[in-house]
Amino acid sequence: MAITKNMRHSSNQFLIPAKATIALVIMIMANLACNTPECTTQFRDNMNVSFRQLGNLNQEGIPLDTNIVFSRVLIEGAGTPVIDDVENENEEEEDTPTVGLNNLQLPFDPTDTTITFIFERPRQNNFIRFKYDVFQRFNEPECGVQFLFRNLEIQDHNFDSLRLNFRSIRITNNAPELEIFF
Repeated sequence: MAITKNMRHSSNQFLIPAKATIALVIMIMANLACNTPECTTQFRDNMNVSFRQLGNLNQEGIPLDTNIVFSRVLIEGAGTPVIDDVENENEEEEDTPTVGLNNLQLPFDPTDTTITFIFERPRQNNFIRFKYDVFQRFNEPECGVQFLFRNLEIQDHNFDSLRLNFRSIRITNNAPELEIFF
């Protein structure tokens, strides 16, 4: 009788690991059956920019987003503007059409390692010149090539002040990559 008890006890020991093994095999097979490639990325090709006015602070002393007025925003050497002429709401004004923005996305070029953005304003033009490295990543044929913009540096500008918060352009950045103060 002692032998029967031991046999029952030992067969129960293997019952739980067998169930776990079967569940693991089912999960692996389900995962292999899914043919959808993972095309998401943590990188993007547009830099988030916020405009801030010097001296315009909140209660904690942090600069607030402030509208800045542009006629156009251009990429030096490119034919297509990032922002083009926008009609004034007041048609009686004869000034250049303008648009007021407190943030903007600037597109980066994966075929080059420098880019200059020109901000045409009613009374003056500003510019920012960036230098960066481009890395290519190829995950799946269905996803194509993904470009990573890293090692961002500001080479030159004529704004009052700039703050580059991150040296790469990522989806996961929790603040704008660039803050422009005027």
